Amino acid sequence: MVGSKMIVFGGDSGNHLLDDTKILSLDKLTWDSVASKVRVSPGGHRVQFRPCKGHCLVPWGKTVILVGGKSEPSSDRISVWTFNTETEIWSHMEAKGDIPVARSGHTVTRAGPVLILFGGEDTKGKKLHDLHMFDLKSLTWLPLNYKGAGPSPRSNHVAALYDDRILLIFGGESKSKTLNDVHALDFETMLWSRMRTHGHHPSPRAGCCGALCGTKWYIAGGGSKKRRHPETWVFDVLESKWSVCVAPPSSSITTKKGFSMVPLYYRDKIVLVSFGGNKKEPSDKVKN
Repeated sequence: MVGSKMIVFGGDSGNHLLDDTKILSLDKLTWDSVASKVRVSPGGHRVQFRPCKGHCLVPWGKTVILVGGKSEPSSDRISVWTFNTETEIWSHMEAKGDIPVARSGHTVTRAGPVLILFGGEDTKGKKLHDLHMFDLKSLTWLPLNYKGAGPSPRSNHVAALYDDRILLIFGGESKSKTLNDVHALDFETMLWSRMRTHGHHPSPRAGCCGALCGTKWYIAGGGSKKRRHPETWVFDVLESKWSVCVAPPSSSITTKKGFSMVPLYYRDKIVLVSFGGNKKEPSDKVKN
């Protein structure tokens, strides 16, 4: 989300990967298709803009940052692009430093001008649990060293940054199973801990969506290889307590695989807006 605009890029059509950019104006409830214009780098060479899925989109001011994703052809290192919502131009960010390996199914959160990347799956299918930061001003990648036993290697989990200080990780899939654990990293101490949660907790799930609104972390959908889970849960960050927020019908968008979700602040209320996903075939529907 950038203002009242929901930005959608790429994904999987069911037959091939996509590289199109769509903008939904939530004020007018209209879609706009954006030509994939790419700005030539300062060095004068044009970097190939690849179709991808399993990437992350993170808002920053009037831009959206695209990080990673499974692309064809694949690359060795993760790529970072920025989309200016005013000029509608994509630009490749020529990163330096200790650039992480290419991956999909990872998470990226933002604290000011810094992106925090965790986990995912590399191009060979190996699950990851490495932690990196990317400075959007210097365009530099740095590995983050931490203490404690962090989350196990996983992909298709969800993450949130609470109070610009605590990184939260929930669920995902490891090499052998689907997960429902919650981990927290305090950036003041750089110490990982597994949170002791209270209340009836969600069943293990991967591919769910998350949205942090104040102290409430909403987790929608997801599933395992055996079944999908349509309900939306809320995790109270301060109380470490789970509760069911919504138990929708089986026709809900949250039963679909690979949908996306963003929070919208509308008339003093928080509305969760979801798009896309795949059940028997890809969807282009928007739900709230």
